[in-house]
Amino acid sequence: MESVVETATLIKRAHWLIKLRWFAAVCVAGGVFFSSNILAVSLNAGHLYFIAGLLAVYNATMLWMLNHYSKKDGDSSIVAVKRLINIQIFIDLLMLTMLLHFSGSIENPFVFYYAFHMIIASILLSEKESCFHAASAITFFGLLLFLEYARFLPHHCLNGFTGRCSFQSGYYVLGMYFVFATALCLIVYMANYVSTMLKRTEQSLLKANKALCQKDRIKDEYVLRVTHD
Repeated sequence: MESVVETATLIKRAHWLIKLRWFAAVCVAGGVFFSSNILAVSLNAGHLYFIAGLLAVYNATMLWMLNHYSKKDGDSSIVAVKRLINIQIFIDLLMLTMLLHFSGSIENPFVFYYAFHMIIASILLSEKESCFHAASAITFFGLLLFLEYARFLPHHCLNGFTGRCSFQSGYYVLGMYFVFATALCLIVYMANYVSTMLKRTEQSLLKANKALCQKDRIKDEYVLRVTHD
């Protein structure tokens, strides 16, 4: 019974993650249109629209796979859905890095949207898995900064939004990256701590409820026997 409840809860949370991604795809497309046409910010609109469309197609694929895995029974369903959530978060981090590359990278304040994925991973997944995704985010963003700083990748400045391009300022890049990495680590640590405490409290309440139900059943049997006698 507990396995069925756990599976249903996990599937519900996985659907919630997919709903958030639909919202993200719309916000990316709308944000690009507003920034480039209304605010006159210099953006690689074509690349960003393509990523928004790719995000929608990828999300539809994840929805189909989730519905397919949801039909499995027992522990196999839990394992399959957890694996799917891990894949989604990893690809989300990769696509966010791509979006940042074409929209200013270190100059883009949306860089801290990595934090949302850390919180989601800590809620839906184990501590080990959420730490893996934190390491992935730190690695992705670090590689992006290094490749742009070394000019292996072109840097796309946000002209019209920031006064200057900051990707060649070594101290600024290192400082920003240090704050970014430590912030993600702290977020994962705190989110995992709170999530673990809540799970332990939930388990203790379930055990207490089970014990009370058992005692209530024994009491009913005793009352029936006394009444019968």
